[in-house]
Amino acid sequence: MAQGRHAEVSGFFELPLSEWERNGLAHFVGHELRADAALHHELLPLLAPNPAAQTYYFERFVDLAQLTTSYGEAVEAYLCHKLTPEAQTFGRCLRFLNALLRNDAAAASAALMQVRAVPATADMHAFPQGRRAYTELLAAHFLTAGPAPLLTTLIAQGRQVPHESALATDYPATYHLFPAGFHYYVAEGLFLTQRWNDLLDWHTETEIQYPELTNLSGNVFNELRRAFRAAALAQVGRKVEARNARAELQLTPLLITCEWFGDYYSALDWLAELATCPLLPRRSMLLENLIAFAERRQMPFFRILARQWDINRKAKSFRQ
Repeated sequence: MAQGRHAEVSGFFELPLSEWERNGLAHFVGHELRADAALHHELLPLLAPNPAAQTYYFERFVDLAQLTTSYGEAVEAYLCHKLTPEAQTFGRCLRFLNALLRNDAAAASAALMQVRAVPATADMHAFPQGRRAYTELLAAHFLTAGPAPLLTTLIAQGRQVPHESALATDYPATYHLFPAGFHYYVAEGLFLTQRWNDLLDWHTETEIQYPELTNLSGNVFNELRRAFRAAALAQVGRKVEARNARAELQLTPLLITCEWFGDYYSALDWLAELATCPLLPRRSMLLENLIAFAERRQMPFFRILARQWDINRKAKSFRQ
């Protein structure tokens, strides 16, 4: 009886639905499976080989807050069934991030080798290409696994990445249809590795390549990109610009609306504000939020990084 219900759920993604409806279904199923670990475990063998579920559940409902637990298990199942270079790059990069967030250097190094084993092609979708560049940025900084990619190399690569078509009119821009996936992930990588001047130059390069981003509102990736810029402005001493850039962000209401983004991307936003905010009470609250998140989600990476950035900020303030 239960197996029949599971098969019915796994077939939902094959119903004749619109793009918007399929994405909505993926997020509904994702939230339901978040709350029921046993059902999630039982459904994975049925969802992972299903092409529609691969696209809409595994690739669209990217549940990074659960990456070290249930979604990490989902990625492993997905990698066994979708063998295209794009899918393998996507999944193996998430496997690397999973290990890094757990502060497991040995597993991260092994995952990095698996990422590098996948052939890279210039026509690959922007998001997996971006995750691959992000992986290399973090590996060079946190694992010392080779030289860090140069900004000039990243710019040259970014100019070769296929541009996505215009955002679909029947699907809210808040979600996944973001035209500059490669550029977003490089920005996040430069942010986490504290390459502040490179990050500012990358922000400028991104808006030259994608001028539509300057007027794109209601998109989580675009607002995070701007949050990273505000942090970089503060770190290079352009404090008035940083405060103004931070004040213009519309990220908080978006993260409340987009629950599946909220947990993980809220942590990135707290980290960005920690690099920006001069007020001690607020900084203390941000640090507490990050430490609590790291504990709740089994991601000590965020606790270590937040404390390091806070110590560095205090030392910088003292020198000034």
